[in-house]
Amino acid sequence: MKESIEGIERFVSPGKGRGLRVTKPFKVGELLFASLPYTYVLTASERGSNCEFCFTRKEGLAKCGKCKKALYCNVKCQKGDWAMHKLECGAMIAYGENWCPSESVRLVARIIAKQKAQKERSTSEKLLLIGELESHTDDVDNEKREIHEGDIASLHQFYSKNLDFPSKTALLTLFSQVNCNGFTVEDEELSKMGSAVYP
Repeated sequence: MKESIEGIERFVSPGKGRGLRVTKPFKVGELLFASLPYTYVLTASERGSNCEFCFTRKEGLAKCGKCKKALYCNVKCQKGDWAMHKLECGAMIAYGENWCPSESVRLVARIIAKQKAQKERSTSEKLLLIGELESHTDDVDNEKREIHEGDIASLHQFYSKNLDFPSKTALLTLFSQVNCNGFTVEDEELSKMGSAVYP
C-alpha cells in the first residue's frame, strides 16, 4: 500500500518521469510537505566542528568515547546517531588516518544498515520507498561503473565487519540510486556540511 500526503499525489509523466501534483487548493505560502532524510552523513571536512547527528556547529562538542573522532552536542545527539555511527566507530579506530570512505560509500552503508533494521516504512518514505528510487543503471558509462566498482571495494574494506552486503548487482544499483538521488546538505552560507538521501 502506498503512503500519501493529503492533497498531494504521485503521477508518472511518460518520457519525463515521476512527479507530484496537488489534488486540492493550497494557500500561498502554505507548506505542502517536509521530508526528513532517509539517511545522511557529515562531510569529513566538517568533522571536529559540527555535531555528527544534528550538524550544529559550536564550541565544546563532546567526543565519542570510543573513536574520539565523532563529536556531539550532548548525550541525546550521541544516542540518536549511535545506530549509524557504530557502523564506522570501530573502523575509524582500526584504520586511523587511513579511514577514508567517500560520502557515497558512507551513505550506502547506512542505507543497507537501516534497511536491515527497518520493520516498516520510514517517515521519510511517505511518497516513495528507498528501493523505488531511479538508478538509471542502463545509462551508466564505463567510467562511472569503474567508480562504483571502487566504491564497492571501499564498502567491503571499511564496513565488512558490521554489514552483510547484498549482491554486487544490487550494490551497483544502490550506488547508482545514491548518485542520482543524493543531495548536498548546506548551511545558511551555502557551505557544504554533508550529503543525504531524501526519497
